Amino acid sequence: STTSHDVDPVTLYPAYNLSVPIDHFHNDSIYEPHSDEFFSLRYWFDASHYQPGGPVIIIQSGETSGEDRLPFLQKGILAQLAQLTHGIGVVLEHRYYGTSFPTPDLSTESLRFLTTDQALADEAYFAQHVVFKGLEDRNLTAPNVAYIGYGGSYAGAFNAFLRKLYPDVFWGTISSSGVTEA
Repeated sequence: STTSHDVDPVTLYPAYNLSVPIDHFHNDSIYEPHSDEFFSLRYWFDASHYQPGGPVIIIQSGETSGEDRLPFLQKGILAQLAQLTHGIGVVLEHRYYGTSFPTPDLSTESLRFLTTDQALADEAYFAQHVVFKGLEDRNLTAPNVAYIGYGGSYAGAFNAFLRKLYPDVFWGTISSSGVTEA
């Protein structure tokens, strides 16, 4: 018999997009010229274990297409945490990877928006604005719901920074093998 663990996760989890600002920091000169535009940040989610009161657990895809992280919605720590907490598991794509492109090209000028600070602000914006398909009748944004971030390596360091910079948005984060320096 086939279990959901044997099914290609791309067929189980459709991709969604949230419109997020290209430039979150209009007071910072390193992003000049500034942009008032928005771009589509891609994400996937599994709400099959969700019960009211459960958290939203986001795995940050880091420096790869979010599709590469979809197996974590099926099995592994993200799936286990969602099951144990009756939460919603989310894979969030990092800007400039997969289809989450804020600029039309990779020129030096376009790459000015490829910073950890901008990507951290993307995830905070996501937590404060997302509406999950099928759960439109519920306010599942931060701080109304506990948000937990997760990631490994660069995405692990990212999650350590996320909790430090956005404690009002993220209830907690898990930094697995976070590449940080004292």
